Amino acid sequence: MTFDFVQGINDRHVNNLKIVHINAQSLPKHFDEFRYIFENGKIDIIGVSETFFKDSSHTNLNNYSVMTVNRNNRNGGGVAIYVRKGLKSKILSTSDGGKDRPEYIISEILFGSVKVLFACIYKPPHVGYINVFQDDLCNFITQYKYTIVCGDMNARFGTQEYETKILTEMLCQCNLTPVPFEATYNDTSILDVIACNCSDIILEHGQTKAPGFSAHDLIFAVFNLKTPRFVSRTVTYRDYKHLNQEKLFEYGNTLPWEGVYNLSDINQKVKLFNDLMSDVFETCIPLKTSRVKHCDSPWLTDELKDLFKERDRLRKVYACTKDPNDFEKFRKARNKAKQLGRNAKVKYFNTLFENCENGRDMWTAIHSLGLGKKETTDEFNVPADELIKHFTKVCTVKYAERTENMLKNYEKLDQTHCDDRFYFKYVTPENIVNAVISIKSNAVGVDLISVKFVKLCLPLILPVLVHIFNYSLQNGCFPELWKMGNIRPVPKVKHPEKCHDFRPVSILCLLSKALEKLVHLQVNDFVCEKNILPAFQSGFRKGHNTTTALIKVIDDVRRAIDDRLLSILVLLDMSKAFDCVHHTLLLTKLRFLNFSESVVSWFESYLNTRVIRVYAGEEYQSEWTEIETGVPQGSVLGPLLFAIYLFDLPNVLQFCSYHMYADDIQLYLHFPLDMYDTAVDQVRRDLLNITEYVISHNLTLNVDKTNAMIMGSEAYLGLFKGVPRQPLVVDGHTIEFKEVVKNLGVLLDSTLSWNEHCNYVISKVFSILAQLSRNFSYIPLHIRRILVQALIFPHFDYILPLCTNISKHNLLKLQRAQNACIRFICNVSKFQHITPFYIQLGLLKLEARQKMILSSMIVKIICNNNPLYLSQQYMFKSTQKTTRTNSMELKYLTPRTESFNLSFYIQSCKLWNHLRLYNVSSLHSHKNYIKSRL
Repeated sequence: MTFDFVQGINDRHVNNLKIVHINAQSLPKHFDEFRYIFENGKIDIIGVSETFFKDSSHTNLNNYSVMTVNRNNRNGGGVAIYVRKGLKSKILSTSDGGKDRPEYIISEILFGSVKVLFACIYKPPHVGYINVFQDDLCNFITQYKYTIVCGDMNARFGTQEYETKILTEMLCQCNLTPVPFEATYNDTSILDVIACNCSDIILEHGQTKAPGFSAHDLIFAVFNLKTPRFVSRTVTYRDYKHLNQEKLFEYGNTLPWEGVYNLSDINQKVKLFNDLMSDVFETCIPLKTSRVKHCDSPWLTDELKDLFKERDRLRKVYACTKDPNDFEKFRKARNKAKQLGRNAKVKYFNTLFENCENGRDMWTAIHSLGLGKKETTDEFNVPADELIKHFTKVCTVKYAERTENMLKNYEKLDQTHCDDRFYFKYVTPENIVNAVISIKSNAVGVDLISVKFVKLCLPLILPVLVHIFNYSLQNGCFPELWKMGNIRPVPKVKHPEKCHDFRPVSILCLLSKALEKLVHLQVNDFVCEKNILPAFQSGFRKGHNTTTALIKVIDDVRRAIDDRLLSILVLLDMSKAFDCVHHTLLLTKLRFLNFSESVVSWFESYLNTRVIRVYAGEEYQSEWTEIETGVPQGSVLGPLLFAIYLFDLPNVLQFCSYHMYADDIQLYLHFPLDMYDTAVDQVRRDLLNITEYVISHNLTLNVDKTNAMIMGSEAYLGLFKGVPRQPLVVDGHTIEFKEVVKNLGVLLDSTLSWNEHCNYVISKVFSILAQLSRNFSYIPLHIRRILVQALIFPHFDYILPLCTNISKHNLLKLQRAQNACIRFICNVSKFQHITPFYIQLGLLKLEARQKMILSSMIVKIICNNNPLYLSQQYMFKSTQKTTRTNSMELKYLTPRTESFNLSFYIQSCKLWNHLRLYNVSSLHSHKNYIKSRL
């Protein structure tokens, strides 16, 4: 039965990497069965645990090479890896065979042109020191794109046992995902595992009974490591390289631009302008079409191609003649081609990043290497018309009667300060130049005008743009062409097949975004001046971000712990909130907030009669569809308009504190242990009020995705577990209290231990390092540093100002991950001390880096007095002649608990006083000052 099962794997997957693991429970006793099943040599890698080999002995298998680790002077245990002959392999590291330690082999196996890091491990029951294997494995993970681990770990995967949690956490930190198997031992427990960092290329996996060996099942996985073939395609582009700018201006000046001034309709003005731009475009930079038949590497020059052809020719000559002289010629040509190819790659990587003038250029370079998220696809298995219906089905008025009542309520309210209304100001040429230059996206809307072309001919068209923009603002009209948007479907999954597998990305006309930027500047100044937005709204505001929002909420929870209180945190989820904004209600609110009638008319024209279509080339496009509701996706004004739309939401709250980031709403309430029922009832009443508010604004609160958690100290939560508690029920839906929730990209747990998020960060670090390792030998040190700082360090920096109470255990795990980054940058082996390389690179270790980030943040908060919800809590010590206290030092209350003592507020105050940050002369110099002090 086992033989037929293995043969089936071989027959189905001839050219793919096939991996099998079996717990043999004494391979010498069962070797006849083992040889009968595997000696045909078609399984590529066989991992065996509990080999029971003694000393340095092992058993050979035809068509395979073998690597083993046996127990020292003891019976049982042991691991072996059998590698099919024809595959190159070498041992990288092994366990020492010591008592009460896991036994493992870490090896490198070359499958085709792909190097795979493969490990086999056996962890006996109730044996610790799994961190020894983890540390050893992590030293090599950064050098390989593909990592696969198999073995018997004697952990009941899928349960909540302590040992299982430790091993699951270890795999997670190494960015390894276990292949899902059923019970592998006596139909009760999943003890055996195959885990990898490339689950997306698993073609098949499974298991079968193996009575000839033991009570453990034989498990297998098949990986698709073949290089995909390049599919030829037709590319249309404009040749900017050979553009003569003098001829462009010479020809542009002959066109009748003054005709735009003479027209009375904004749509006609824009149409004529577009026609003239197209004329210049087609005349000076005509479209070119070429067919790309193969994907050349960017460093592959004609000289290198000739060298490779000559190398291949000489190889064929030697294959025919077998003459040693011909082999010597081939060898020299091969070595020369290899060396020059390597030099060309190194030169290319140097040039690629040295030409980066800003962050956007750097990210373009990173994406060109295949790093980061790839958000494009040519697989559209859903008709375009069906997709546009899916995207626009939410853009309707769902609660007409409730919204009408809300409108009537606003119309009844008195509008105050009518003499202080907001009007648009005249747009100057300098304003337009700054707006156009600030646009970095190269996406082209339906008007086919690109930002690159506009920047080239901006001196030619600037007077016309000044006229069109000011005409639009002063006459309250927005061009119809600029209200048309292309929707590019971006896949959420690797192989999208249904509508909900895509998310829409809107591409608007370039000049509409330039005009929106100018309007945003004026509106935002008025909104800030009048304090229209809620105090605790952190979305899309200067000096505010997700970090400051999280600091505020988490410090409030820590204060509550200091006051012997627990906290209920509820994270609200609104479905497609930006797409459901009711236009009439938004315009009514703008009138209520003293926006002038001319401004409201402009916004009415801007919002109404918008149309969108799904567009991914001429072969895949849908019909135009009008949208009834929503602020334009991808627009500059959309987020600001949405924040204004919900400006009065906090008014409906009676009991809870709140914090908002755009449409993400956090509610939290502090309560003593014996007041749980009252607290739950108060939260429920506030949630009902928010539900009523949301419905009256044509929005939908997704109760099923709303998360809740009870937070507090371990001691109080321990007492609370024994207290009977009623559930949080809102409108017939029960909101379960969870142990871990994701809040603005951070995994929070009930005691703020940061265990889950640290594991998440570590797994991300090793995932990115595995990607970077593909081009490791060609990337110079200074560019490896740029890549690590751009792709990895932000994951550390995002969590560090929040986890000021991080445990030494978690900090050590994060530090090991950072050390792996430094080893990658400097190509340092695991046996070398890492501290000198931190000094060489001028980088701080995490503990010092955390202090630097905290110090930088408090300097910005105090100097800018922003955000107010953080800056207003800091107070300076009063000046007294009779004391030596520096008046610029901060004063703070003495915390009762260590939890509040380790809060952002207390720690930042201490750093301000200790590092004397009040001596910093400017925001520009504070980083160097802080770094020198640390």
